[in-house]
Amino acid sequence: MSRQWLTSGTLSLAMLLTGAGVYAQSATAPRGQHPQSASSQMGQSDVQSTQFVEKMLMANMAEIKLGQLGVDRATSPDVKSFAQMMVTDHTQANQELMPIAQQLGVKQPKALDAKHRALSAKLSKLKGAEFDRQFMKAMVDGHQEVVREVRPVAGASASRTAGGSSTAGSAGTSGSTGTSGTAAGAATSAGASGTGGASAKEYAAKTLPTIEHHLQQAKQIEQTVGK
Repeated sequence: MSRQWLTSGTLSLAMLLTGAGVYAQSATAPRGQHPQSASSQMGQSDVQSTQFVEKMLMANMAEIKLGQLGVDRATSPDVKSFAQMMVTDHTQANQELMPIAQQLGVKQPKALDAKHRALSAKLSKLKGAEFDRQFMKAMVDGHQEVVREVRPVAGASASRTAGGSSTAGSAGTSGSTGTSGTAAGAATSAGASGTGGASAKEYAAKTLPTIEHHLQQAKQIEQTVGK
């Protein structure tokens, strides 16, 4: 009889301890969220940052190569100056982006993607004023897309004033050749990049004002050469 009571008591105590453990685990996690979901969210942030950096690297490479094409083929001094600014600024942008890319294990692309190869091939067939018009149209279209994509990554901390970045130089009127710091863009909402160092979000916030400045200049020059 005593042995049966002990067995029953031991079983009841084990059930109580098990229930307490389950309660403690559920109490530490938000309602409806698995205890491991926080680490899953961190992994998702890394994926978004990786995608962002990959697109930024491609955008930088494209602007450098298209800029070099513009320097060689443009007839308008304004277009030629803008093209040189693309080479200078996007080269600097790539240098600032590489440490973040290394943190995430993202490698510099070796060649342009299909979209930019097609654009480069199209522009390479043009000459004179037609090249200038089509080149600046491509610059406006490209920078509009970049601004739309970078804004959500940069978040509210980024300045919405064109040329407002602390790294942006003076490139006030169309055709000026100053170095305006970093400029290039991409897509997706990205958070911190890996551990330590700068993040994709910080890079986007720093870069956005310069991209907006480039867009403003591109529109001005496009109107000039369009006439």
